[in-house]
Amino acid sequence: MTPVTACPPFEHVRLATAKDLPRIAAVAAAGFYWSPVFQYQRPYFASYPEDTVSSYFAEYQAALQDPGSVVIVSEDIVEETETEHLYEALRRTPVSKPQPDANRRVIVGVCSITLKKGSQRVGQFQPGGIFSSTCFDA
Repeated sequence: MTPVTACPPFEHVRLATAKDLPRIAAVAAAGFYWSPVFQYQRPYFASYPEDTVSSYFAEYQAALQDPGSVVIVSEDIVEETETEHLYEALRRTPVSKPQPDANRRVIVGVCSITLKKGSQRVGQFQPGGIFSSTCFDA
């Protein structure tokens, strides 16, 4: 078995936590809108933007709880005009308003990775896993 080594530091990138889910859902809804399959997967997004956000919330919540998944977020300084760049339906939802931390940073990107079946890393990126506090610290 290969020994586990510590991760190098990554600026403004860290493992996601459950408290990040509302922002992750809003960022996913905003970002995936530009995907060529978004309108096919979510044909009623304009009428029910809260459902779109809730769907992403549930998706990423499941990924955070799955030992075979890794969810990483990227943070940056909040752009005051951020909501002006959202599609109209999402702009009307209350979750689209960013809640910056003390450094005025908010989550601006999210990445979800499914580990290869049988990977020795399964469970290591979950709360209590060996990388949960040593890897991707902001």
